[in-house]
Amino acid sequence: MNSGKKRNRMLCSGITTTLEKNS
Repeated sequence: MNSGKKRNRMLCSGITTTLEKNS
């Protein structure tokens, strides 16, 4: 479960970075 949370966090970070780059 801990590993899944870490993976989800990385995914969220990647999405946020992509959104900021697109803006």
